[in-house]
Amino acid sequence: MNIHTHHQKVAKVQQEFATLKKLKEVSLKPKSTTHFFRQRTKKHTLDLTHLNQVIHIDPQQRIAHVEGCTKFFDIAKATLQHNLLPEVTPELRNITIGGTIAGLGVEASSFRYGMVHDTVIEYEVLTGNGDIVTCSPIQNSELFYALPNSLGTIGYVLSCKIRLMPAKNFVKVNIHTFETPQTYFAALEKICDEQEHDFVEGYLDRPDRFLIVTGDFTDLKDRQEPTWHWQHEAFWHFLSTHRQKNFTIPVSDYLWRWDHDCFWIFKGSAGLGSFINNSFVRQIFGHWILRSDFWIYLNGKTRRIRESQWYRKYMGIATREDILQDFVLNLDQARDFFEWYNPAMNVFPVWICPVRNDFSAHFPMHTIPGKYILDIGIYSGKKRTSTNPKDYYNHMLDTHIFKLGGFKGLYSTTLVTEKEFWQEYDHAGYLAVKNTYDREAVFPDVFEKAVGKKTS
Repeated sequence: MNIHTHHQKVAKVQQEFATLKKLKEVSLKPKSTTHFFRQRTKKHTLDLTHLNQVIHIDPQQRIAHVEGCTKFFDIAKATLQHNLLPEVTPELRNITIGGTIAGLGVEASSFRYGMVHDTVIEYEVLTGNGDIVTCSPIQNSELFYALPNSLGTIGYVLSCKIRLMPAKNFVKVNIHTFETPQTYFAALEKICDEQEHDFVEGYLDRPDRFLIVTGDFTDLKDRQEPTWHWQHEAFWHFLSTHRQKNFTIPVSDYLWRWDHDCFWIFKGSAGLGSFINNSFVRQIFGHWILRSDFWIYLNGKTRRIRESQWYRKYMGIATREDILQDFVLNLDQARDFFEWYNPAMNVFPVWICPVRNDFSAHFPMHTIPGKYILDIGIYSGKKRTSTNPKDYYNHMLDTHIFKLGGFKGLYSTTLVTEKEFWQEYDHAGYLAVKNTYDREAVFPDVFEKAVGKKTS
């Protein structure tokens, strides 16, 4: 797609927004964002879904110019034709570049490159004022640094330019096992410091087994066929059994290793988990059903049914509390967290992604000390007793995360007070940018959007 076509799209969006802006409380049309864990009330919606193309790839400079609603699956497909990939490619194919900026994004290359927004060199933003603003670290920098984790409450990313890294045809995967948080996090820091691998991530499948999973690009495929393939079993299940500690898989299989089962989101589902993990079902129907975009679509269509009392009672999950959390701690905080988490929560698996921390600039919506920070994902559930209130375990997690000084990817479940929220984020810094680029408060504030309550 050429830049002229993109400009024509942007002109139409700006014109439509000018009309909606008069009505206040503008949101994006469903499907414009893709990985928000909660249902939201949308009043006046702006459609950005057609901004979904790669505009240009510069193989020499290793830069890709992409529209805001372009899915990482499509970006990776286009860049791999040049033996390149985004420096950070989030793990679910349905995630868009704009949605990732609004809510934070990481992957196993983050220990080298940071979060997705750390790989961006320039944004084109539709602000709440209705202006199209270009921002970078040296141009309108206050907007550039305020966008990550702001949930689109300042402006919408219409396009951006991201850095790319060299890629090869295969990834050699190695699994390393540890028994205690102390030895585990010491080894994880050492591996990150050595910078010898292309990918590093962590996986906890029980309180006494911590895994570090490293990956390295290679053009050489082992003579033996890979022992893991997504049509045979889920990646989380293979790691839990780790029948082989070293194996080589195609780069495309590595990129979307978590996508086919949306991590392990079906693991605890009554009936559904065993159905999806049946080898016959996976091999025959895998290409159609083992895709995060399919399950997110189906999830939206069936939400009302699944949340009904009769369904939850019939499926035996009436007291099950969904725990969909994504939060960030530094290494020291993580050690303390898991000393508490294992006996208090005991919910597994847990995903851990080390992230290079950027101290060169101030991001109002995420500030935390430490050379490396850890993104921790819990995508599961836990049975509550009849005496426990709604969201009992999510409240417990949020309280402990904020007590330790961590912060959250705000697309995940967030249940804290306004005071607790702004103790972890830069309220004054956020408001300064918000009041400049959304003077009439066309968009909600970030606390309201994350927690569902108005800022007092």
